[in-house]
Parts: sequence; C-alpha cells; structure tokens
Amino acid sequence: MQVVLLDPFYRVGLGHFGWHLRLAEALNRRGRQVRIYGHHTCKAEAREGLSQSPLFSLAGRDSGGDDPAMEAVRSFRRHTAALARDLSSLEQGGLAPDDVVVVMAAHENQLLGFARWMCRFQPEACPRLFIQLMRPSGIDVRRGRVQVTDKLRALLFRLGFDKALQAPGPVRLLATGPQLQASYSVLSRQQVGLFPIITGFAESTTVRIALRDKTLLLYLGGSRGEKGVKKLPQLSAELMRRLPDWRFVAALWGSEGPEKVATEAQLRDLASREPRLELHLGPQSPEAYGRLLGEAAAVLLAYHPPSYRERSSGVLWEAIYVGRPVLVPPGTWLDAEARRLGASFAPVRTGDAASCAADIEAAIRGGALDPVKAAAAARRFRATNGVEAAATALLEAGPS
Repeated sequence: MQVVLLDPFYRVGLGHFGWHLRLAEALNRRGRQVRIYGHHTCKAEAREGLSQSPLFSLAGRDSGGDDPAMEAVRSFRRHTAALARDLSSLEQGGLAPDDVVVVMAAHENQLLGFARWMCRFQPEACPRLFIQLMRPSGIDVRRGRVQVTDKLRALLFRLGFDKALQAPGPVRLLATGPQLQASYSVLSRQQVGLFPIITGFAESTTVRIALRDKTLLLYLGGSRGEKGVKKLPQLSAELMRRLPDWRFVAALWGSEGPEKVATEAQLRDLASREPRLELHLGPQSPEAYGRLLGEAAAVLLAYHPPSYRERSSGVLWEAIYVGRPVLVPPGTWLDAEARRLGASFAPVRTGDAASCAADIEAAIRGGALDPVKAAAAARRFRATNGVEAAATALLEAGPS
C-alpha cells in the first residue's frame, strides 16, 4: 500500500508544511511508501520510501484579473481548470484500491477540481480517498445556529462536497478540530471525521526543550498583515519599555512588498540597538521552529480578529502541544480553541500596539499565565493528537 499526499500549496517542508514530512515519515515507519505532490516550484526529491514532486500550477489564491466584480469567480474557474490539467498527469493506473490518497488542507478554489478527478476512477480501481479540511468553511455554527459568514466560500465548498458524493468509492472528510468538524458536517450534509493535529517539528524531542524564563515569543510564521506583522516594531518597543526584565523573540519570513520590507528593516534596527529583542529572519528548520516554541515562557498570537473569527492556527496548536501559555485576541477561533483545550491563555486586544502591550503586561504581572495548567493541557492534547495519531486515522479509518 502507498499513500499519496496532494497539496498545491506545498513548496518546502518547513513551518506548517513540515506536517507533510512528519506524516510521511510516520507512515514510512509503518511500512508505507509515500508520495507528496506539491506546487510546481517544489523541488523534486526522493529517498527510500518517500518522494516529493512538483505538480500543481496554481496554489489556491491568485488575482482574478482586472475585473473586481468577477475576481473570485474567475479565480475559482481558473483553479478548477488548472487542476484538471495538473491531475491528468497523475497516472490513475499507478494507484491500487488499497492505496490512500489525501487532499491536504483543501481550499475552496480547489475542492471541486479534486472531486471531479476522484470521479474519474473506475469503481474496481478506486483508491481510498480522503479530504483534509482545516480552512474556514464559510459558515459558523458555534452559537447553536447556522450563520453564513462567507457566502461564496460556503458555496464553492458545497459544490465540491456534492461532486465528491458522486465518486465511485467513498470519500472520507476529516477536519482538524471539533470547531471545523461541526461547521463542515453541516455544510457537507454528512458526518465529518476528526483529523489529529500534527506539528511542524519532531514531537518526541520538542517537549524536552529547556524553557527560557521570562521569554515571550512575539511572532512565528510568514510575514502577513492578518498575523499582525505591521505592528510588530512598535509592539516590541512598547513591551521592552513595560517589561524591562523580559526578553522577546520574533521569527518571520517571506517579507515581500514595500510595507513588509519596511517592517523588517525597522525590526533589524531595533534589534541592533536592543539586545533583549532576538530576531530570526528566513524560514526555520523543523528543529529551529520547535526550539523557538519550546524555549518560550509564553506565545503571543496578535492576529487580526476579523481574519481569525473562524480561521485556525497551527502555531496555537503547537504552542499548546509543547505546554506554553498563549495570549490571543478574544472573540476568535483562537480563544475558543484555547478554552476548549483547557489551555492557559489570556485575552489581548490586538487592534493597536499600545493596547496589545498593555494587555500583555497585565496578563503577565497579574499571573494570568499558568505554566502548570499549560502543562496539563499539553498532556491531554498529546494523548489524542500528533503525527502517529494522524497516521492511524488514515490507515485505519473506514468509509464514510
């Protein structure tokens, strides 16, 4: 049996894309051959039991052209057509009925294209098909009723789900976390299973990293506006003024465009003058990524609340996995998930740097961040999540 992982966003196995490699290695340990197919810029590599290859020409997001009124629809059509071309190069004759095919982190622009491809299999040769869901669904069911928050996104996902029902074999839907499981079960009109959460680092070693006392991880991830990167220089300066006995760490990559380049330059300048600010620029290896999380006394996710009302965060899960308290904006998926998991967390306003810094200082000085509670949450979280649990979910799950 072989396992095929499909992800048009996959370029390199760093950050959250380390999940793919961790999962592949876990499947290898169970005697399974694994093939990863990613973005066309992905470097072709192969070693015993594992290969990764470039395949997909588009990655879920692009400009729809010069007509704003039709931008989203044209982008969807372009991705659907591109997937038809890209997937035709995957020889279906190379897949057997006991093989596993997984669409990783399906995007609304891609789901219908993948579902159409799945429908082309002959019934007697159809492999076991999975779709992993970890993006916002476009609906919110957390208040006991269905609220459509993004009509187009919900519609595009529904089109894909309806098409997947026509596949010659069952297509199993797996969502990361109960919040998404509930919304996707309603949207797809079928029971969606749970996909255990994987980290982007070596899980067996990260939990033993020595904690650095009074160290706050300010930022970890790609340089993106919705993650609060623009306020990072002002926030860093304000926190160093308010918390003179603390150290601060920021790791970011992918600074493109004038604003992000300017933000990085401001951070470089501040770090050159202030030794309490530790700056890591560029993608982090799985070892370095895990170390940054594991060494922090607490982790800040100063994300933009409207963007994260339903959107999940791998960094939050990973911080909880290693037993770190988190600071998150209220009224978002982030604080709902932290509460659900029994994590040690404190709400912080993230609209501006001054308010955010004031709330962080209040949480730290007021004792709101409890390392004992965070450690207990980590033990519970690791009992049902992690790469081994994810491998089991794929190999042992029955049909929907």
